[in-house]
Parts: sequence; structure tokens; C-alpha cells
Amino acid sequence: MRTKGILAIWHDIEPGHEDAVLEWYNREHHIERVSIPGFVRARRHSAIAGEPALFIYYETQSPQVLGSESYLARVNAPTEWTRHCMPHFRANSRTVCHASVALQGAEGGYALTLRMRPEAGREHDLRNYVGEELFPSLRAEPLFLRAELWEAVHDITTIRSTERVIRGAEDRVEAWTLVVWASDSKTIARLATRLSDQRDLSEAGAHPDMQCGQYQLDMVLEREFIPQ
Repeated sequence: MRTKGILAIWHDIEPGHEDAVLEWYNREHHIERVSIPGFVRARRHSAIAGEPALFIYYETQSPQVLGSESYLARVNAPTEWTRHCMPHFRANSRTVCHASVALQGAEGGYALTLRMRPEAGREHDLRNYVGEELFPSLRAEPLFLRAELWEAVHDITTIRSTERVIRGAEDRVEAWTLVVWASDSKTIARLATRLSDQRDLSEAGAHPDMQCGQYQLDMVLEREFIPQ
């Protein structure tokens, strides 16, 4: 089933707390989130080039799931373990998104994310370039699998919560994110080099300030496989 909502998260972890935070993710937090009605799966990646250290995304049946009563009840009543771990987040970025353009295919074990924003008034131009030129051109890349353009749903992203407060610093919000999947790290590195050459994207309407990260998949949790 292809899902329509995404909660995209990037962050570093305060040095010395990496294992504790990853254990919390594995043993509680991902399970808690994917158990919420409307959530489908969680995928967590670690950086092999670029930053931040972690790239996590949750897929949901719609972006509205991230503003639902069930979800807000969770983020406003964090567990003790969550209260202990979230203050160790650094450079946290959190955005509720929808996939506006998709080139369907398998999701590989390697991904790159290109976080960017369109220049004012160039949204339509940039979206068309991604869907009609950039993504089709990726099909010719050996070992490329799939690509999506995620766009922020700002009214849901900016809902306040107790978890926001305990993280301390304000979350960064990504206007748009290009996500590309491949089956090996060399392909991701090659595609990152290509996409980091900003001339075509800038000419199509992207602001030149872009952040590219390369990631390897660490874990997947599907709703149907939640431990009982």
C-alpha cells in the first residue's frame, strides 16, 4: 500500500548518549508511534555522508493523521523514557509532508535527502522540473530505484506539543525534500554529487541553500509486525 502522509525527521544525538537514544527508538518509540491509528511504518537511517546523523520517517495514511486526536494525545503525554531521551536531540528537523511527485519503485537500503526550498513564486516551475525532467532522467542511472518529492504541510507541522517543549530548541522545518533510493552506497554517492550541482535545480526555481545527506537503512517497523 502506498501511503500519503510522511513525518520526516533528521537529528544528531548529544555525544555519549547515542546508544541510549537508539535503544529507546528500538524498544519503545518506534513501536509507540507505529501503533497510533493511521500509521503504517517507520524507517530509520544513519548517515554515511553529510549530516545530521539520523534520518527517520514515518509513513501514514494521510498527513491529517499527524494532527489527529490519537497522535496529539501521544505527543502531549510523553513517556518517562521519552522525557529522558529527547533532550539529547541536537539539530532536530521535523516536518509533516505529503509526496507531491513520485517515481515509483522499490525502496532500497540506501537513500539521499536533498532538503531545499523553492524561490518565491517558482513553486510550479520547480515541481514541474522535478516531475517532468529530473525524475525521468534518474531512470537511466544504474542501480537507482525510486524518488519522491516531499512538500511540507505547514499547518500540521507547526502544532505545538509537550514533546516540542522537552526537546528544547525549536525544530527546523523543511519546505521541500527530494528523496532518492538506490540499492548500494556508490550509487547514492554518485547521485548526491549530481544533485549537489545546483545549477539545474536553481535554474528551475530552487533556492541555492540546499543540504544533502547520504543514508543507510538501519531498521524498518511495519504496523503488522509490532511486538505484542
